[in-house]
Amino acid sequence: MSKGFNLFVSLISVTVVLALFSEIQQGIFYFVLSILSFALAAESGLTLSTGVGITNHLKGISADSLEEFRRLVRIDNTLRAIIGFSLTAFFIVFLLVIFIITLVASQASYVSSELNINLFIYLALIVFMSYFNLVNQSVYEGCGQIGRHQKLLLVANSFGLGIFILAVFYEEYTLALLHQYFFRSLILMVLMNLELKFWEILFRPWNVQAIVIYAKNISIFQVKIGVSWISGAIMYYSIIPLIGLSGELVTAGVLGLCLQLFHAILGLSLSWQVGSQPAFVNYLLASDGKQFLKFVDRISMVCFKTAVFISIIALASLYVLDLIYPILHRFGSLSNLIVFCLTAIMLSWVSPKTAAIRANKEDPFMFLSVCTAIAVAITSWSSSYHQALDYLPQVFLLIMILQTIFIVLIFNNWNKRNFLLIRTK
Repeated sequence: MSKGFNLFVSLISVTVVLALFSEIQQGIFYFVLSILSFALAAESGLTLSTGVGITNHLKGISADSLEEFRRLVRIDNTLRAIIGFSLTAFFIVFLLVIFIITLVASQASYVSSELNINLFIYLALIVFMSYFNLVNQSVYEGCGQIGRHQKLLLVANSFGLGIFILAVFYEEYTLALLHQYFFRSLILMVLMNLELKFWEILFRPWNVQAIVIYAKNISIFQVKIGVSWISGAIMYYSIIPLIGLSGELVTAGVLGLCLQLFHAILGLSLSWQVGSQPAFVNYLLASDGKQFLKFVDRISMVCFKTAVFISIIALASLYVLDLIYPILHRFGSLSNLIVFCLTAIMLSWVSPKTAAIRANKEDPFMFLSVCTAIAVAITSWSSSYHQALDYLPQVFLLIMILQTIFIVLIFNNWNKRNFLLIRTK
């Protein structure tokens, strides 16, 4: 239900943009959305590492894991150290992200008067609330209660969508997106804290020594996954800001629409991966390598099939709608959409392999992520500088193909090193 509603929210926002926004407003909308999405995605993998830490400490997941967490977190120094480290690390990452947002804000006002400092202060407040929510989310994920979190998220997203529509009705086009995310984050914060009673955790005395010990134990893994995560944020969300800052707001809006479809497909298909994260840890703890690898393959295929299904429906729907009311020119062309859909399908298949390795508190993808992020950023900037943006989607696909090949090679090498078995069909 939550996955379907997220798709519905994306469709509503796309419909509103196409129906009411000018091409310049479309560019500003996706410029702001990309900055916000970058800030939320650059959380350094702390949600994942905190969830994995909780699952490991609870010795796997069960139907009573959330109740067990509530009981232990009041008295167990190690469990509290995991939460304490997460809160501290999230705040440090927040400061880093705010620094990057400040740099963007200093240049954005020259592109459009609507991209003023007040807008970016509002955006920073949303990021702060969202990071706090991610600590709570990691508890649900670590206890295997992702379904419960999705229900709360459904309520918050419904409220946020209502605020978005209301803001558009009053023609606050630039701020509509930020209003939506602010009230969504606020409602989600209230709901999760009421259920988890997080203030009881937050305001109890903290064992600083235990937090330092946990930080030392996880530091290598956290640094690697943090660099990979921030590189991923640059990889997926730097394209539109770099194009927008060059003054090409119309082109930024065109590619922004395409990338929204790309992220919708990828996000919905990978919800199977997110939901299986505690199970990855369970399989590592309780099964042999063969069962673990079969599970990884099964999740990869489910994600792949979901991405293919959504892509076909989306492309067919847009093609039919274009026959009734021409809209494809707002996406650039149908070929642009096909390229981004193919990229999302490919990444949906390979991504569970990275999640499987990270469930073992390893991240051999750091160097690859950094190189891929640099390649995407340089391509975006140079395409904008040389007025060659028509080729950007194809180059983006090529970079992702190369990344996928290296991920498969790294995964196969990790598989041989850790399990020393020959996979049989």
